[in-house]
Amino acid sequence: MTGNGSDPVPASEDSRLVSLEERLDQAEAAEAERTAANAGPEADANYKLGNRVLAELLGGMGGGALVGWTIDHFA
Repeated sequence: MTGNGSDPVPASEDSRLVSLEERLDQAEAAEAERTAANAGPEADANYKLGNRVLAELLGGMGGGALVGWTIDHFA
């Protein structure tokens, strides 16, 4: 198999692979910078507000169902 040129001997890194790795590094750095801007205290405040809205909606429906069932059962 030495004469047909199919030996997997890496002579040197392909310039396309080097270019790809550089572009991936740049994209990862840009993504880290983009997501770091949204990870501040305002994101935490929005998360808290979303949890409060969810709790109000679920609690309101559950409480209303319980009060309605109680009134229907004993009235």
